[in-house]
Amino acid sequence: MDRINTSPSSELTALLETFSIPDAPKLAAYNAFSPQYRTVIKQAIALTAWRFQTCKHTLMPSFEQREVATRIISQHQDLDFSLKRQPLDWVTIILDANYQATARLTALACLCVLTGVEQIYVLFVDTQDPQPNLLLSLELCGIEECLQLPSTAVANFLSYLKGYGGLIYLTKPLPLLEETPILFQESKPPCICVEDADLFSTDLITFLHGSVTLETELSSATDLLLCSQEAAAKFLKSQILPHLLILTPNTVGYWRYQHLTVDTFCLTQEVLVK
Repeated sequence: MDRINTSPSSELTALLETFSIPDAPKLAAYNAFSPQYRTVIKQAIALTAWRFQTCKHTLMPSFEQREVATRIISQHQDLDFSLKRQPLDWVTIILDANYQATARLTALACLCVLTGVEQIYVLFVDTQDPQPNLLLSLELCGIEECLQLPSTAVANFLSYLKGYGGLIYLTKPLPLLEETPILFQESKPPCICVEDADLFSTDLITFLHGSVTLETELSSATDLLLCSQEAAAKFLKSQILPHLLILTPNTVGYWRYQHLTVDTFCLTQEVLVK
């Protein structure tokens, strides 16, 4: 799987110049929020990078270690098995004016960056004024190619992308893009339970997750539990809800997608010989 030349064509360059969000709104978004809010995003980025590095040898093995492990196992079966992976050439994240979740966009952008995707594009579709909190997140994640364009122009944009890639939908799928691989589609906002409302700012939660209903009682439907450090420690000693994410006031900006791994953003090639 040799790397394809993904340098932008003249058509793509012209389209980027037409629809790219200028620097002024990005700067305004940066200045629109207090240092506390920017720090929450930066901390979430650091936590995502830490988890990526910590878990890549188990949940997300490195490329070389995965190849070695499969060969050791296959030797007992008189097989020669190799697995080669490389990051996608491009990923395009599509969202609309209704999307507001800073934490979840940050998590997705970080995964693309950490995996090594060569070109990352974020399309604000049919959006007159992109949400400042989302522009701030993308700026801090280092995502430069942010575009504001009508839905009718998305298929044309994708046609200019070279190599192998896929879409992340943070809105309803566009019917004209059925042939383009969908890497991930967010189906619903998370169910969030706040154990101690005095520890968590409602404005900050809205900044991170948009307009979501906050529960006060933990249930099997809960995706995110916000609680004190003491409560988190006690909960870990009791029952296990596999899908539940537990965050304390110092980690409130973090988010993780349980089923997204490095393989989501990679090409895989297998060779099996006997």
